[in-house]
Order: sequence, then structure tokens, then C-alpha cells
Amino acid sequence: MTVSAPSPFVSFPAFVRPSSHPLSLVFHLLDPQLMLLARRSRALGAVVARAFAAASSEAVVDAPPANALERFLVDKIRVSGPITVAEYMKTAVASSSVGYYGKHSDEKKVFGAEGDFITAPELTQLFGEMIGIWCYHELGFTGHKGAWNLVECGPGTGQLSADLLRVFDKFGEKDVSLHLVEASDSLIDEQEYTLCGQKTSNCSTPSEGQKWIRANRTTTGVPVYWYANIDDLPDGFTIFVANEFLDALPVHCFEREEEKDGWSERYIGLDGKNRLRFVRSKGENIHTKGLIPLEIRADTTRTSWECAPDAGVVMHQVADRISSHGGFALFIDYGHDGSRREPSFRAYSKHTQVDPLSAPGEIDLTADVDFGHLRRVLEGAPVALYGPHTQREFLAQLGIGVRLRRLIETCKERSKQEELIKSYNMLMGDMGERFQAMSIFPQTLQPIIRRRGGAPAGFNGAPGAEKVPEDAEAPKQKRLCDQRWLYKRPRVPLDASADMVLVLVIGDIHIPHRAFSIPAKFRKLLVPNKMQHVLSTGNLCTREMLDYLRSLTGDVHVVKGDFDDDTAITKTASDSKVVTVGAFRIGLIHGHQIVPWGSDKALSTRAIQLDVDVLVSGHSHVCSSRVHKGILYLNPGSATGAFTPLLTERQVRQKGGILYLNPGSATGVFTPLLTERLVFHGIVKLRRADSTSMDFGVSEIVPSFMLLDVQGDVMSVYIYRLVDDAVKVERVTHKKGEGLQSSIA
Repeated sequence: MTVSAPSPFVSFPAFVRPSSHPLSLVFHLLDPQLMLLARRSRALGAVVARAFAAASSEAVVDAPPANALERFLVDKIRVSGPITVAEYMKTAVASSSVGYYGKHSDEKKVFGAEGDFITAPELTQLFGEMIGIWCYHELGFTGHKGAWNLVECGPGTGQLSADLLRVFDKFGEKDVSLHLVEASDSLIDEQEYTLCGQKTSNCSTPSEGQKWIRANRTTTGVPVYWYANIDDLPDGFTIFVANEFLDALPVHCFEREEEKDGWSERYIGLDGKNRLRFVRSKGENIHTKGLIPLEIRADTTRTSWECAPDAGVVMHQVADRISSHGGFALFIDYGHDGSRREPSFRAYSKHTQVDPLSAPGEIDLTADVDFGHLRRVLEGAPVALYGPHTQREFLAQLGIGVRLRRLIETCKERSKQEELIKSYNMLMGDMGERFQAMSIFPQTLQPIIRRRGGAPAGFNGAPGAEKVPEDAEAPKQKRLCDQRWLYKRPRVPLDASADMVLVLVIGDIHIPHRAFSIPAKFRKLLVPNKMQHVLSTGNLCTREMLDYLRSLTGDVHVVKGDFDDDTAITKTASDSKVVTVGAFRIGLIHGHQIVPWGSDKALSTRAIQLDVDVLVSGHSHVCSSRVHKGILYLNPGSATGAFTPLLTERQVRQKGGILYLNPGSATGVFTPLLTERLVFHGIVKLRRADSTSMDFGVSEIVPSFMLLDVQGDVMSVYIYRLVDDAVKVERVTHKKGEGLQSSIA
């Protein structure tokens, strides 16, 4: 007997065992010969002032002579009137040929000691190593296996990506591909040279469906692709990293008008000599009314506020992708939690703060990132946010001090030891206080993070982190020097002891031959990274459907069905598989090998041959569960409700050897093959269905799949059926070696 039960997609979040502390990765990370101190040494003499704004953003030094972009802006303002600070930033920074980043070249450097500012990856290898360790560590807790995407937004010279890949290579990570979001062709050239040792050119004739603008392989063989925007990135499990990316996005600057009890926007207009200058809008405009939140308006002590709408768009794009396809994100930038009261829009040239209107296109324009506002932007999104947390605290919790001591111990040159210490002091000093880190994870991973201690590595005590009660069960930690774990990414163990493991059982999809798609209501339930394993009974028919299952989790097991002739499936699928989950050995077959089809005796024989506790088979398209002599037999049915002309031996017996056919149904058409199969099953009579007899045609088949909740030696089987456009869920419970029990979740 089965009873209705709530769906485990709501009731039972997935959990994986905690993995090693990141300190164990730090301690054994790299060999001394891989230290790249030489590339950093020149940067240490430069002043890293970009992150520290003066209280006012007015001119600090004399402006250089006017340039072509400034003349363009002057003409534009004369014709159409003042422009917003956001429009000014977008034009001056992002214009392809005359914008700040578009002008980057060997002669006109943007980054490093010869440029206008220095980023942390240019300063020291310590920064990139710690970010790489964090990514690898958090990846292990997701349980993802198989290919995944590393995305860096605004990769600069490509140095951070190079450091990350070097860390992954050290740990033997081979499933990563690199994807860079960059709008500047000149910076793409720089990044490609850093990563690949050569410069090619953008693809001028992209093939159908191609969204990348350039592709190559790194010097270590990792595929790397460039894209103009985030929307062009490929689907799939993705780790996003963005260091000093959000600060360059255009900001709107607002000021309170005390006399009018309202707000105005800061514009850029012209003075009497046709030179650029700041002006105000005449009262409220569409931006003040649409962008300023009620809590900012209600704070009468606040006289100014800045907002970067594009930053909010980026956050939503990232949140949508990781919640749909799996993954997580890390943003590091100078900014604040929303408490800053002074304007932060400013400019730098040669490491010195200058008038932001002095030389558009020639100077670096930037503004502090309001992480507090970005948290509000994502309220209601299916993600969990952690931070902002100071860079100093984030890196300290990861163990940067341990890594520094390790490098100093292995480095014998005094000058290099001093350079390491100086770069460490800059990362962890004032820079460490001004820079903030914030991470985003899918909401489905929150229970795992809660069991780990309430926060991802590096974010203990940050906004969003949960305080674990003192009497709560502490996560099990491996020894710091457990080197077996260090060089192999931690995975979700198949033997999960008493911890819950969710297993999706699905098959007989038959797209596009017998069905168009999996029902939308099923797809909505099948959230990536919710289950740890997928078992498919086959008849996927296409590579696209196999890729879809792989997007749900990294651990997918597929057997070949009688309609699986796509090489992508036949190369990887076998006729049968045995997978151990918890205390159960689960056998997986399609079922067309069973003679007669669906025969209880033949299935029992196959289960004994495979030596399994559970046998999963398909082929009949009818969802069922039963126990015979302590072995659980499961059939997930067809996820699409695809029709079948086949009957199992059990179904024939249930009908008393009489098959009722509806002439209008797909099974109401007689063919020699169908007749042969019916005779094989022992059909002794054929009758047409009338108003009083049962139709045993396609109306018997409904879309269905199963979800197994395995906890040690107890398995709960959730059976999902789509009946009359409504999802019905039933639950049965099986204890290893015993029978089925009905229960209510």
C-alpha cells in the first residue's frame, strides 16, 4: 500500500560529508620552484592608492590637455544637454577604441607599476593561491563531479586566472575549462598571452550557436574562451570569480536637496569655457525615483548615495545561473556594507588621485561597491549570500599566514623573503580592511553549509553566516596533513552512512521519437545539485538528454536501452551497472534483456546474478515498486509518458489473458511485430474496447520518475506521477532485507 506524501524536494535537503579544512591545502600547496616572485617585485615599489578615496572627488592635480574623447563629450553635451555620471563612466571606460581599457597596450599600460593601479594578483602570488584554494575547497563540498566552468569577470591581465589554474593543476584537477568575460580586445590579447603564451585574433565568422569571441588552450592544455558578456556563457556547473570588477561599472550619483526635501542627480555639463564640470539635475528625475530605495530616503542623516544598476544586473545573472545549473561565486572589491556617507566616484592616473573629469579615456574611473545594496538586490532570489567580509579576515581564515610562513621557510634569498612579507602586509593591512569579499551559493546548498558550521570557508562571522549552537554536532575534520585528500578533489561518497543521499531514478524518455520534452512541472522539480546521483534506465535517445541529466549532478549512471543508438550514449553506457549507495547495492538495467519482458522470475534471477539489494529496470514505461524475498524491485516508468506497445507478463496475467484495444490509440494498430510480441506474452484473445470495457492503450501510461532517499539501511522511495496535469507523489519505505512499509513524510 502507498500513501500520499510531500515531495522530498521540499522536505529533504541534500547533505554531503564535510571535507578537509582549507589549511590542509595551504600547508602542502606548491613546491618552492613554482614561486613566481620575480614578476611581482617591481610592483611593490608602487603606491596602491586606488582603493582609498578622498572625502571629496574634486581635482587633486592639474588636468592634462584635452583629448579626442573629451571633445566628443563636449560636443554631445552642447547638443543634447548634461549627461549622468553613469553615462560618462560608460563612455570613458568601455568605449572600444578610445575608452580607458580599450587603449591598453604595451605603450599604454593600465595595470601594474607602469600603469595607473595595481590589483592584488599583480602584487603577489599569495592572493591567487588563496582564492584557488577556496574555490577547490568549496567545490569539494558541492559533491559535483565531471566537467565544470571557471569564469572570471574582468580578468585584467589574466594573472589571477593563471594562478587559479596553477593551483588546480597542482591538485590534479582535469575537469575545468576557463571562460573569461572581457569587452576590451586589447586586454583579451594581454590575457591570451599570459595564459597561452601567444596572441591570436577574435573569431570573425562564428558558427551557428557559437557565442565565444575567441578560443585557445593554455600552456597546460586547459581550454579557454572569451565572451563579451555574462549571458553568452555556456550552461553547466560554474564557479564565478570577480576581483576588482564591480568597481568599474557605471554609477549614478545622487545628492539630497534639503531645501526641497528631495533628491537630485549629479550630472556632467559644461562651464562658460566649454570645459567639463559637475552640475545637478533640477529636482527629482527618473533615476532618483526609480533607483533610490525607501530606506535611503528615510535616512535623513544621509546627504549622498551612489548606485550601480549594472552591478545589480550582474548579481542577478550570476544568481540565476548558479541556482539553475549549480556552482557558486566570489566577489572581491573595495567597498562597504552600505554605511559610507561620502561620494566615492574618483579617478587615478599613475597611482595618484586626479580630477575624474580631467582626461576621459586616459584615466581610471572607479567608485566604491555598495555590498549592502547588492545584498538587498538579491533578496528573494533562490541563493544564500555570505558577506561582505573584509579581505583581511577572509584571507586570514583561509590560512594565508600559514602559506606565508611555508614560502619563507622554503625561500633562501633574503630579498625575496622581504618582498613576500611586504606584499603580505599590503594585502592584510589597509588594503585588507578596505577590500570586501562576498560569496553567493545556491539555496539548495544551505543545509550543507549549515552542517559545516554555518558559513563557507573564510566567512565565519560575516553577514549571512549562521551561528551553530554549542551543543550541535561538530563537522568531522580530516587531519591537516592528510595528503591522500590533497591531490584528489573530495567527492560525495557513495557510502554515505546515516547521512541522507538523494538518488534520481529516471528513464525511457524517448525524445524526440515518442515525446517532445520532459513535462515542465517535472523539470521545475529537477533542481541541479539537489540530488547526489542519477540512475537512468536508458532510452535517452539523444546526447542532449544525456547532457541534461549531467547538468543535474556530476554522478550520472546510464545503461543502454534498445533505442539508444547515439554514440555519445553507447560509448559510455553499458548493459548493466551496480552502484552502492548507503548500505544498498543497486543494480541497474534497461529491461529489454529480460525474457519474458517484465517477468518476475526473470527479474529475480537477474537480481541474484548481480548480487544486489535493489534492482532498477525500465522498458515497460509503467512505474512500479515491489519486494520479493527481501529484494526491492523498482521501475521509474517513462519520464515523458511515452507510449509503448509492450505488456509485461504481470500485466497480461492481470488482464486474464485478454487485451482490450482502443482503435484510436497508438496500440490499436496491428503489425506483424506487435502480433508476435502479444503471442509471446500469452495473449489468447484480442478485443476492441467499447464503452464498458477497459482501454489498455496509451491511457495507461503517465509521465513518472522516482527519487530515492537513502539513509543507511533505510530507503524511502518517492514516486512522482503527472496525472491530469497535477504532480502526485507517493512514498513507500524499505528497510534492507525487509518488505515495503507505507508511511507519511
